[in-house]
Amino acid sequence: MSEENKYYTISKTGIKEADEKTEAEAADISAGPAPERGTDAEIREPFVSSHTRVQRVLAWIAIGLLLALTVTDLVLAIIGTPEAQLALRVTIVLTVLVPIILYFFVLMLKKRKG
Repeated sequence: MSEENKYYTISKTGIKEADEKTEAEAADISAGPAPERGTDAEIREPFVSSHTRVQRVLAWIAIGLLLALTVTDLVLAIIGTPEAQLALRVTIVLTVLVPIILYFFVLMLKKRKG
């Protein structure tokens, strides 16, 4: 067989040389060559964050603060004493206000940057 007339079959185990071209293989070949595929690690590009290290640390601090406020709300609601009720009101207000304040802080930084 000459180099021009060589046919190949593609399977899960790999590419094998075939003796002759069948109609099914002809339809497969007419669609074009199969793209080369690598492992997932080769195909995927590494993740690169658009945020700085400081921004990521501040985001984690904000998440921790909100989580702490939520747990505090739960504990104070269970305690139920008059002092705990007052503290509960304060922590509920803070749980609402902290994200709002942080959001406006981020907006002001974006405006300042450009």
